[in-house]
Amino acid sequence: MYIRTYVLKLLIMSATAMAIGGACLPPLGNAEGSGLAGGAAEPAGTVAAVDRVGAVSTEDGSGIHIKSLKLTSAGYMLDLRYEVTDQDKASRLLRHDTSPYLVHDRSGKVLAVPNMAKVGKLQQTNAPPDPGKVYFIIFDSGGKGLVRPGDTVTLILNGAYFEGLTVQ
Repeated sequence: MYIRTYVLKLLIMSATAMAIGGACLPPLGNAEGSGLAGGAAEPAGTVAAVDRVGAVSTEDGSGIHIKSLKLTSAGYMLDLRYEVTDQDKASRLLRHDTSPYLVHDRSGKVLAVPNMAKVGKLQQTNAPPDPGKVYFIIFDSGGKGLVRPGDTVTLILNGAYFEGLTVQ
């Protein structure tokens, strides 16, 4: 049962990656920043190439401002809080049909939003988003101990990249 669940999660992450324009997603950054030596193979659970054409890389053009990213649930989850600053720009990023995810910069591991059986995705959405309101997204941390306070991650939100977010 556990293996079937793991394979299903990998298929969902691959489908999400393909939907945003890349077959797979790599550790974002160079080999030194990703923790990979020279031509070493990427660790399992990472992805291989992201199409970054037209990607928003700063908060200025996205319509949202990242407030915090904290470990929660005894280190098993990450709590991202963001504020909507521009309703039109934010509504393009915060669509119901796309899944946001984090890429752990040190390991290259993709961290997805859990989809719970009874409550659905652990992601607050509102169409259209209200300016000035703070929303949340809960991400799986990849297991206790993978992500630690002080680590950096990259948020990928419908083609927009928020790089260098520090976990508190």
